[in-house]
Amino acid sequence: MALPDRTLTIAGGVVKPWQTASFEECQQDLEKACRKHRIPLEVPFCELSPAHQKFVLEGQDGSSRELSELWDSGDWYGVRGFFRWLETKTYKMHVRILLARYRAYRPCPTCSGQRYRPETTYWHLSGKTLPELNSLSLTELSTLLQKIKTNDVSAQTPLENIRHRLRFLLSVGLGYLTLDRPTRTLSGGELQRVNLTGCLGTGLTGTLFVLDEPSIGLHPRDTGRLLDLLRELRAAGNTVLVVEHDETVIRSAENILELGPGSGGEGGQLLYAGPPAGLLKVKNSPTGAYLSGRRTIPLPSTRRPCPPKGHPWLRVQGADCHNLKNLTASFPLRRLVAVSGVSGSGKSTLVHEVIYKTLLHQMGRAVENLPSVKSITGHDTISDVLLVDQSPLSQTPRSTPLLYLDIYDLVRELYASTEEAQSAGLAASAFSFNAGGGRCERCGGMGYEKVSMQFLSDVFVTCPTCEGHRFQPHVLAAPYRGKSISQLLEMSAAEALLHFAPDESLTPRARECHLRICQALSLLIEVGLGYLRCGQPLSQLSGGEAQRLKLVAHLAPQNQADETPRKGKKKSTSTPSNTSPLLILDEPTTGLHLDDVALLIRLLHRLVDQGASILVIEH
Repeated sequence: MALPDRTLTIAGGVVKPWQTASFEECQQDLEKACRKHRIPLEVPFCELSPAHQKFVLEGQDGSSRELSELWDSGDWYGVRGFFRWLETKTYKMHVRILLARYRAYRPCPTCSGQRYRPETTYWHLSGKTLPELNSLSLTELSTLLQKIKTNDVSAQTPLENIRHRLRFLLSVGLGYLTLDRPTRTLSGGELQRVNLTGCLGTGLTGTLFVLDEPSIGLHPRDTGRLLDLLRELRAAGNTVLVVEHDETVIRSAENILELGPGSGGEGGQLLYAGPPAGLLKVKNSPTGAYLSGRRTIPLPSTRRPCPPKGHPWLRVQGADCHNLKNLTASFPLRRLVAVSGVSGSGKSTLVHEVIYKTLLHQMGRAVENLPSVKSITGHDTISDVLLVDQSPLSQTPRSTPLLYLDIYDLVRELYASTEEAQSAGLAASAFSFNAGGGRCERCGGMGYEKVSMQFLSDVFVTCPTCEGHRFQPHVLAAPYRGKSISQLLEMSAAEALLHFAPDESLTPRARECHLRICQALSLLIEVGLGYLRCGQPLSQLSGGEAQRLKLVAHLAPQNQADETPRKGKKKSTSTPSNTSPLLILDEPTTGLHLDDVALLIRLLHRLVDQGASILVIEH
């Protein structure tokens, strides 16, 4: 990853980390060593001979000498030698950050990625070594093991156990996987099924299995196989408790408990408990309404045309990555495009590995393990590529929906404009719980304290000084429209929308703040997140909530009222009118009820109406 673009020359900066002032000396050492050994500086690195490339990467004498010896003698230490030197400085934070930026997974040069020492290959099973067995697909391995006949009692038990577990893996459609496949490369559905078959293989009985959305990443064809596994767990004397939105899984359950009727504060009630047939008759049940057909997700009456001429297309040619072999595909831009297929068919590989990484690379960003692609055309009409997944928005509890939508500064400005705040000398910074002198000094504006329990889980207790209000008393004594800043943070987005409804008594600036706050809060309600509290930490959101909030941030109007950008933020620059962003979503319906799916679909079409291109991996 230190050489992300090998079409650059040595003099043109092919070694990316050396193009900064901190490591400018390394770039000078490289050019000096190349001139000494007559290696051209103005030829693209990819066109240099293998020997010259090896010299640049490995250093003089193939890096067989000590680094200190190479440095003292003035000889070339190589790019890898530079990183080995950095590894000795990992006690420094900035060095660890630098190394993380350029690390990538590479096959081990000693074992060539086989993981084992040479002595392991001395033993064979059916003519194959252990590394060779691990490289077989599960289907091929199962066929090979079925042919083995032995009278050795000590070998019969492990052989039967292996066959038993392979049978489970094959029954859920994972026969194409290999035993040496890294877990990090598995899709969500593949990993889910591997974990389930692991539970079955243990032979546990009398156990409670709690599964959260086991249908994640599964094609409808594979959902039936999942249900077969769950029935086997039950038949073995276990209890299976599933949290699920998938209609097939709900209909297959023997007992259903539905909570509701709404989200957040509107939920928490037991609407129904019993067999599936009874749920269809419950009038105030959103799930029962969809299962009975009383409510459906409407299909669009008309669809946007995709004419082959005059319309921008993204075309991928010759993609080779994982199970994609010389694949060619075209995607119309400024449209909502779905990529479907059975689990493991290559959807994530095509979208994440090929399209996303290649576009990032063409935009000059660092990318790990760039896939092999002959060409991608049409990227010149894409202004930016964004991966909107269900990863957490923030790891810190200090980030909130108001901060993420960039409207908390407007809220603080309104509170600072009140007579009480001005008479007390409170500026807008006093109403920040992340900085300033207005927050509670004991808890730092968190409203609670963490008590470390050493061998037990940490305990969080309400701050005894501010009693959970986050701010000092003189700040709480400056309300806006009858609500203190602490009370506002406890409001839901729907309640805050009513609180900031503009009226005729407002000044022009206050009215502008109210309108922009209401625009952002209205979008939250539109995507079904109106129950979120204004001060709720983003680290507490579910994956589906986080993904919808990311989409709201793309829909929210940009701040155009301020001529100068705020401190720490760059002023936005306009993009050409013929370009538009590409948003990539991976299983956006994960964790969503059918009611929420209908809201999500409307949101995606609204983004397309604004000119965005949306590529969705979905079952």
